[in-house]
Amino acid sequence: MRPARNVAAPPANARLTKEQVVDLADAVARARGYDLTEYQRPKLQYDPADQIWLLSYDQNRAVRKHFIVAVGDRSKRTTILEGKK
Repeated sequence: MRPARNVAAPPANARLTKEQVVDLADAVARARGYDLTEYQRPKLQYDPADQIWLLSYDQNRAVRKHFIVAVGDRSKRTTILEGKK
């Protein structure tokens, strides 16, 4: 389990809170088999034009793996964008 995180207020026009977005992204990443204890807390970006959140996960190892989870602010639809392995 990951440590509690400080979550600031979401952008003004976003429906989801940052905490909700991280919870959705973490759940889809775990379901895909990622061990999130091996990754830094995700970096969040919100695109108000497309109403989508992007969460960037970087691995804690010397040879880092990286993946991004996109979360639709209105639909809550999640997509994982994986780099080459």
